[in-house]
Amino acid sequence: MPPAPRLTLYVCELDEEGPRSHPCRIAGEALRDAGHNFEKIMTDKRRPGGVLVKGKRPELLEATGQEKLPALKLTDGTTIIVGSRPIRDWARENDRTTIGKPVPQPGAPSGRAKEDV
Repeated sequence: MPPAPRLTLYVCELDEEGPRSHPCRIAGEALRDAGHNFEKIMTDKRRPGGVLVKGKRPELLEATGQEKLPALKLTDGTTIIVGSRPIRDWARENDRTTIGKPVPQPGAPSGRAKEDV
């Protein structure tokens, strides 16, 4: 049986060693705090000063279709979330206990009896 797909987080080399306010660190900590199992891929090794590397991340562009860090590729392989705040918000809204479970749709039967109003 093939292994279950995992989330993939693309970060710079500062990641966990960076300042608490660093976007790559914030994204990684948010995923970890929410209990997500993810693969971390460091990009831009040997490229100090990440602000100066815009447009120079061909591996990231190929993997995610864009060049900003941090970037999170979801298990469907096509959905990309970019930026520490959107990644943090996604991690909080989708803790690992909800991954893979169907999302209730408005108006769909929930399995509970309707209450008379």
